[in-house]
Amino acid sequence: MGLFDTIVKRFLEEGGKYASFSIVFPDGRTQKAGSGEEDFRIHIKSKEVYSQIALKGTFGLAEQYMLGNIDFDGNFEKALELSVEIATPQQNWLSHNLNQLQYKLFGNTKHRSLRNVREHYDLGNDLFERFLDPTMAYSCAYYKTPSDSLEQAQINKYEHICRKLMLSEGETLLDVGCGWGGLLIYAAQNYKIKGVGITLSKQQYKYSTAKVKELKLNDQIEIKFQDYRDLTGVYDKVVSIEMIEAVRWTQYPEFFSILSKSLKEGGLGLIQTISTINPYHSREPWFNKYIFPGGELS
Repeated sequence: MGLFDTIVKRFLEEGGKYASFSIVFPDGRTQKAGSGEEDFRIHIKSKEVYSQIALKGTFGLAEQYMLGNIDFDGNFEKALELSVEIATPQQNWLSHNLNQLQYKLFGNTKHRSLRNVREHYDLGNDLFERFLDPTMAYSCAYYKTPSDSLEQAQINKYEHICRKLMLSEGETLLDVGCGWGGLLIYAAQNYKIKGVGITLSKQQYKYSTAKVKELKLNDQIEIKFQDYRDLTGVYDKVVSIEMIEAVRWTQYPEFFSILSKSLKEGGLGLIQTISTINPYHSREPWFNKYIFPGGELS
């Protein structure tokens, strides 16, 4: 029995405990698992899928789906979740180590961070303008009521953060990973603070500096193209909204130390982050390469 056959056998045996499904092979053969109404069906359309999954594990599975060599009918979410849950802990030695290498290659050194940001955030401001709210917030919103628009929910979040930081007129605010500048602009307009934002995205830097100039807030806000590891100076308040996801767990001590040193004595800091009940998924090599280069959820 070949490696791919072993993987399929294990998937059918283990997966059949949690779902009813079938696998259709390139030669037309069908193998079924589970009982009751079928949840999903997997179509393997090319023999290339065999070697890629055997060699690369879940990374190979995802790439073959992108290429159209494998497809799903029915409950796609359940099929994908089951595939990852079963394949992840039982990858062969080679695919496991290839995935680990892929994960390390996208690590957030200063040099790699620039490349990771370029491959995600620098795809073009026009792209992000198509699906973000007018403030260009690229982070979780705060819906007070079901009828809140996306823009209102993002403004709710800005206000919530400003109040938690207890911002006062004339205070200095550092925004680590300021994105397109939405929070700093809100804080400057509504709380009369003086803010500094840093970003490693050339597109975000271009957009936010232009927006600050357009709103005539140059005397209150400064945007810097800078890595957080190069920060100097101290501020009354420090905020970082969903930027810590681009910091590897091993870098947390350095990250928090830098933020702490950036605060004046008695100052306040606030970090907003995304978390997951399954941290492995953020380490998936396909996710790291194609969705969020260098990303790591807590």
